[in-house]
Amino acid sequence: PNKKTLAELLGDKLQAPGVVAARIDGRVVDVHTPVEPPADLDSIKLLTSADPEGLAVIRHSTAHVMADAVQRRFPGTKVTFGPATDAGFYYDFDSPKGAFNEDDLAQIEKKMREIVKQKRPFRRSAISRDDARALFQGLGETYKAEHVDRLPEGAEISLYRHGSIKG
Repeated sequence: PNKKTLAELLGDKLQAPGVVAARIDGRVVDVHTPVEPPADLDSIKLLTSADPEGLAVIRHSTAHVMADAVQRRFPGTKVTFGPATDAGFYYDFDSPKGAFNEDDLAQIEKKMREIVKQKRPFRRSAISRDDARALFQGLGETYKAEHVDRLPEGAEISLYRHGSIKG
């Protein structure tokens, strides 16, 4: 396929300060998502955290960091769902210990800061429905496995791996 990531399309231009995503043909993509190159590379609009769409990408990434921190701090916790929102982001968790308290939240935030300081890259991959279901079932992530079954046929299933997330 002709698909390329933003880094492959833009090279040094992508190194502009604060670039986290781009708008290509009306679609916002993060730097890891392969896209069909537009006819005119100058039509690509680079996005930073100052752009609402760029901020949404940062919030999505931050939710992944939080999930990593929660699973490191509270092993056995299952990740459910958590989109970026206009006010930030959230994730629902199913923790064997029950609801998180204020001390837990402070520990999660501290672990998130440690993870961010490690500057580990995010890795994006697209996988088949069967592979996604098998992966999530193997990890004990029953909510994610159930979600895969509810996606429309032909939907792209992308995974973002960060830090110590298995698989």
